[in-house]
Amino acid sequence: VGHVVDIKSGGTWQWEDGMDADADLLLLIAGGIGISPLISIARAAAEASSRPKRVSLMYSSRTEAELAFRNEIESLEGLGVVTSLFCTGEVAAGAAQERISVTHVEDLAKAT
Repeated sequence: VGHVVDIKSGGTWQWEDGMDADADLLLLIAGGIGISPLISIARAAAEASSRPKRVSLMYSSRTEAELAFRNEIESLEGLGVVTSLFCTGEVAAGAAQERISVTHVEDLAKAT
């Protein structure tokens, strides 16, 4: 409540230095193989000289085996990207066993 949110979907899948530089948070949310373009966007945003204050990636899959590019996602943490993993169908090491919800997004926004 009280946060201005700019939502973008579809279109070109790229992030350029300076985009959203005045934003408090760049939040990327993916499910399944939809993570592919968001890894590149998260990395580009984290490495940019002019970037949002925080970059966060929330990613969900049904099972741990379906968490694509897990090592690469975890490497983003070294660049300051906050990553949150979710598995909806089974318990997985380092992942919450639940769906990404509005509450997760609200808690992240409050952390600004």
